[in-house]
Amino acid sequence: MRDRIRALISTDILAIALAMVLILPLVIRRGGDADFFAHLRTAQAIVDMRGLPAHEIYTYTANNATWVDHEYGTELLLFGVPNFLGGKAAVSIVFGALISAGFLLILARINVQRPPALVSALALILGAAAAVGIWGPRAQIITFTFACLTLYWIELFLSRRSRWIYALPVVMVVWANMHAGFIFALFLVLLAAASELVLWAVNRRDRPHLLAARTLGLVLAVSAVAALINPYGVQLYDYIWRTESSNALPQFVTEWLSPNFHHLNMLPFELSILLLIVGLFFYRPGLHQLVLTVATLALALQAVRHIAIFVAAATPVIAWSYGEAWRRFSVDTRLRSFLAARRRDLQALTVVALAAAAIGVAAFIADALGKQDSATAANFPVVASDWLAAHPDVGTRMFDEDGWNGYLSYRFYPLPNRRVFILSDPTLVGDRLMNDYLDIATLQPDWQDVLNRYGVDYVMYEPNTALGSALDLTSTWRRVYSDPLAAIWVRS
Repeated sequence: MRDRIRALISTDILAIALAMVLILPLVIRRGGDADFFAHLRTAQAIVDMRGLPAHEIYTYTANNATWVDHEYGTELLLFGVPNFLGGKAAVSIVFGALISAGFLLILARINVQRPPALVSALALILGAAAAVGIWGPRAQIITFTFACLTLYWIELFLSRRSRWIYALPVVMVVWANMHAGFIFALFLVLLAAASELVLWAVNRRDRPHLLAARTLGLVLAVSAVAALINPYGVQLYDYIWRTESSNALPQFVTEWLSPNFHHLNMLPFELSILLLIVGLFFYRPGLHQLVLTVATLALALQAVRHIAIFVAAATPVIAWSYGEAWRRFSVDTRLRSFLAARRRDLQALTVVALAAAAIGVAAFIADALGKQDSATAANFPVVASDWLAAHPDVGTRMFDEDGWNGYLSYRFYPLPNRRVFILSDPTLVGDRLMNDYLDIATLQPDWQDVLNRYGVDYVMYEPNTALGSALDLTSTWRRVYSDPLAAIWVRS
């Protein structure tokens, strides 16, 4: 028992525990992205209907469109957590736990090669910081955690011929009913299989690589079929294709744009790329490790939302690289005599640091989650919506700021005169309608004609914008409400 307790409080384990605690303020975030509130409302609608909606329910411009609600499983999770565990704070904590589970899977993959614990701990913290703009209670988190699991199983299979990879089709059934990001599993397995096939092609006598490629190919095929076990069947694959091929979507959702390295929150991502490149001077990764890392980096450079997938793939490579540098420069040998004489002091210091970090992190998270309502009021038209609720006869068809669609749907569904103009989903509304929205928002020459074509008779938009000024100067529109965040205009 004494030996077990001593092992549990070893400096290495304490360092990893400290890293996992320090990650929590980065990953436990308030719900506040554009779709958070829409997901809550959709879950309520699913429960009320006792089934999935057959068509889009929030707009008046595309309400006949067939709706492939690929996130319905996550939405039901979002519904169940606040109703059965208590409040939106519980949602943030549960999704923070899912992200933490992903990092534990990253750690498990790192430990396949067992670099020094301090290196692993720092790599985990860097990974959490690199994708700080992605974390929060959102459906993409399901994809991050399952991608970490997929990468871990691939690593175990290729290094130890573990049979866990055969369980991937079962995971795919769950994943495909939670988020369309399940496609990443197929992508990652395909890259691993292709890497093994290349190694066999280079040396035809090395048949284990061919056998590994065949096994991964079989897992890939079965997983692709398993993903069809969802309410939409093959339509889910069509949804993914239409989303990825949309030209209008990046103009609406910043996460579909390339990273802007002028933003401070991109600095950890930049540092990750730099450390990855420098680390390759010390460590020669396996072909599949290199291919997975480079491919996910390309995805991350294409769209911000893919940085989390890059973190899942690249963090172990960074840890292995600097673990090898640690050994190459004999850091252990240099520190051994110093640490041996101070082992108990170092353990005590780490325990104190862990306790202090846990208390500080808990206080920080409690304070942040306690500000959910004030943060919502600061970012969404809460007061303007209250005014609309108090004036139910104002307007029949609304034009609104796209970033407010989720909140307005949450507040007013199913009122027919409070349906929003558009959703940022090209599979529902199509690129043409999204471009019509942009014509109005950017004051193209036909902006008033587009408003007339859709029968818009009231507008909720930011007051200090070009569109707001144009509405103030147009005789056919009259401002009836205004606050610092939102204003409302009606046709005269």
